[in-house]
Amino acid sequence: MAGRIRDRLAMHYGSRAVYMDVDDIPFGTDFRRHINSALNEGDVVIAVIGPKWIGGVRGRKARIFDETDPVRVEIETHCSGESP
Repeated sequence: MAGRIRDRLAMHYGSRAVYMDVDDIPFGTDFRRHINSALNEGDVVIAVIGPKWIGGVRGRKARIFDETDPVRVEIETHCSGESP
């Protein structure tokens, strides 16, 4: 679903104007620094998350409670407006 949203936005605004973490984070880079830079450059953030991220999966803690979860890091970085 997130890919389809990205594709529609890219059709309207152009590919260079739309950032998607799974496609645009170079291998071997510091994730937190890169995502902070990307979030600071944008005007709008759309976070698409699935039900397994908010709710636990059979005895495991929900990902929202994992401080190292990449999605949580991105959302916290955006909401705080601070460098990680």
